[in-house]
Amino acid sequence: MGDETFLDHVKNPRNVGLLDDANVVIQAGDPECDDKLIFFIKIEDDVVRDIKFLIEGCETTVATSSIVTELVIRQPLDAVLSISDRSISDALDGLPEEKMHCTAMAASAMHTAVHQYRATPKGEASSSTHSFEHYRIVAQVLNQPLAEVYSSDFDL
Repeated sequence: MGDETFLDHVKNPRNVGLLDDANVVIQAGDPECDDKLIFFIKIEDDVVRDIKFLIEGCETTVATSSIVTELVIRQPLDAVLSISDRSISDALDGLPEEKMHCTAMAASAMHTAVHQYRATPKGEASSSTHSFEHYRIVAQVLNQPLAEVYSSDFDL
């Protein structure tokens, strides 16, 4: 494991915060280790224009969330779909096998964002819940500014 890159993302996470003009909100959580995160994503013309996240979780979840924002920002949605738990781990210079559930959750969150966005007719809103072996993901596509439509009713 390359501790330098990992520790840099733990101590200085990138793209933290709320994104007021987000049109996709992804909540992911792992009840076994109490990790909870929310990605706020702005997608335009099939490209991730901006992304921010809020988190409550372990160091590995912080680092994987931070690095995944760097991997997807300004990328076309098809490139986002190619992100895997292994590519996230590689971007952090490797993670122990027992921490790969954090990268799997981040990769699944990005894939879910793309699928939910593409499945929602333009101008409409939608939401869905997805359960995986170790985590749960709630996806929301918004049709109005975040402050007007985001609901914490779906919080994990």
